[in-house]
Amino acid sequence: MERVVIFDVLGTLFSLDAVRAKLSDIGAPPATLEAWFERTLHGALTLTTVREFRPFREVARAALQTTLAQFGLEVSRTEDILAGLSEVEAHDDAAPALDRLTEERIRVVALTNSGAQQTEDVLKQANLLERFERVFSVSDVGAYKPDRRPYEHVINELSVAASEATLIAAHAWDVVGARAAGLDSIWVDRLERRWPLPVAEPRRAASLVDAVGMLIG
Repeated sequence: MERVVIFDVLGTLFSLDAVRAKLSDIGAPPATLEAWFERTLHGALTLTTVREFRPFREVARAALQTTLAQFGLEVSRTEDILAGLSEVEAHDDAAPALDRLTEERIRVVALTNSGAQQTEDVLKQANLLERFERVFSVSDVGAYKPDRRPYEHVINELSVAASEATLIAAHAWDVVGARAAGLDSIWVDRLERRWPLPVAEPRRAASLVDAVGMLIG
């Protein structure tokens, strides 16, 4: 059976510490990053629900401006903070996990809520891009994860069955979306720590290397 591993990117392969540092520099409370990203996801899902679509950077910008305003911070620093999304660094276990999959001749792709070009750029600067067969973006279908359409688009484009594809992600909402589309999934728990949704918990791993080890057996 052919196997494909689909990786989420921000938060899963890449740490957001660079963005957190920029927020800290303007006096933002520790939880500001999480508040911003939750609002970004909320905005993305709102647009998806009403069948509208805007590029991730636009959604993230609007969410960041609202978050900064709510915390009484300088909205004028929005663009500088957004630039941090292009300065993220890969988690230490990203390259070893990807190399293990390459050794096993397992196909590897990325599926991101961000734009494809921006994602390819951060993968390239981390020397990871060549490990990916392809980078998919939700803009391909005009709907954000965890809507089923992005996952279904990936497996259709790769000509594999849903049962042959495994999503590895550090976000519960991403895992649930993949599962709804019939994909296998592994949740990397280093961000959320505790399964946050009132549905069955998937397989969980403490790191990307552990997740790949579970997959390969």
